[in-house]
Amino acid sequence: MDKYDYIDTLKRNLSELSEDERTSAIDYYKELFEDAGSENEQELINKLGSPQELAANIIRESGMVAVTSSENNDKFSFEKKPDTANSKKAKSNNDIILAIILIIVTFPLWIGLVGAAFGIIVAIISVIFAAVVSLGAISISGIVVGIITLFTSPATGLVYIGIGLIATSIIFLCLVPFWKLAVKFANWLGGCITNLWNKFFGKNKKKEEII
Repeated sequence: MDKYDYIDTLKRNLSELSEDERTSAIDYYKELFEDAGSENEQELINKLGSPQELAANIIRESGMVAVTSSENNDKFSFEKKPDTANSKKAKSNNDIILAIILIIVTFPLWIGLVGAAFGIIVAIISVIFAAVVSLGAISISGIVVGIITLFTSPATGLVYIGIGLIATSIIFLCLVPFWKLAVKFANWLGGCITNLWNKFFGKNKKKEEII
């Protein structure tokens, strides 16, 4: 194949381009052959590769996708490259809209669940607080009454002091486990809220960062 056959084949395979783009590409490679001279013609052809491959690269750079024809494998057809970035962005926006609609539609359900959970939490905290206050009152009153009663009835005073000390011990024994349980529950509740948020919004945000 000489340069004339090469340029002619290249021109035929650039038919998908506009007239101006095709003319510009052909003129460029004609100049390359002229600059190389006849003595370096074959060497230049070897460097450029086949005219079909060169045409595919040129058209691909113009934003089109090459598709090999099943009838003629040395001939390429081309179609416009889809805008994947815009399609992904549109899908991400659709996911956000769908999530918002889902939140609105399921509002009565999840607001009821949140309200029930909040009520249970308040009830548990109230019971614990009442128990601590009661034990604290028993502890303080028992010790104070016991000390006062010691002067009139030592045995009774010691009983009251013993009850007060037992109540104090119960408070300290229960306070640490209750505190650890409260911390674990707070972490669990925070994790549930975070997972719920990420489920509806975090996934879409990640997609947008990737795009």
